[in-house]
Amino acid sequence: MIKRAFIKLSLAVLLPLTAFAQTFGTAKAPEDLLKATLLIETAESRTNTKYLPWGVYKKEGEKTIQVSPTNLVVQVQQPETIFHPAGSGVLVTRSNVNLFATAKHVVQQNEDVFFRIPQKKGGTPDHRPLREMKLQTGVGWIYSTNADVALTILIIKPELDDIRFIPLDFMAAKYESVSVGDDIFVSGFPASVIELDAPALRNGMVSAKLPDGMILIDTTTFPGNSGGPVFWKPTMGLNI
Repeated sequence: MIKRAFIKLSLAVLLPLTAFAQTFGTAKAPEDLLKATLLIETAESRTNTKYLPWGVYKKEGEKTIQVSPTNLVVQVQQPETIFHPAGSGVLVTRSNVNLFATAKHVVQQNEDVFFRIPQKKGGTPDHRPLREMKLQTGVGWIYSTNADVALTILIIKPELDDIRFIPLDFMAAKYESVSVGDDIFVSGFPASVIELDAPALRNGMVSAKLPDGMILIDTTTFPGNSGGPVFWKPTMGLNI
């Protein structure tokens, strides 16, 4: 668990990028960090009025005559779902269970959220609802009782989803391994800055180790980064 400076972002996962480089290759490390970070969304349903070109027909006695549709439109009421960014989170796997981790304060007030999951070959992202996955797994949000952390089981479609899971069994960094001054990456969706199709990486550093087992980091984050992961980049490790 990490305490961040500048903004209340309670969830972070410290991962050694040296291990990430060994697993995926140095050049791919940033790409894989980004693919492990997902956007959490809420949905708004509304009806929009659209004007579409249309052929118009009129009756003249027994004959039906088509009137040219040039410059003619028809007004149509169409339902539409608008997705709004709510926060960030990270895909992890532990003991062969695929989990999604975020900050409790991101989802506790509204558990009916969606996960924006990029698709392979540049397909339109899938807005996957938690409620549907909960019906299949029987698991909703699992909240920590003493930290700002929330977990759930994420159902994926390997043939379609362009994502990565971070294996915590051998990649989570230990508190005693981290030193003040170490470089880190922060990944997430700073929605207040710009609407992003993919998460943004920001550099930072470990500024203090607290006696309660917490780690204080120094970086600039914005609303929307809440729940996103922190990746540890040892100074003698991966140079990217």
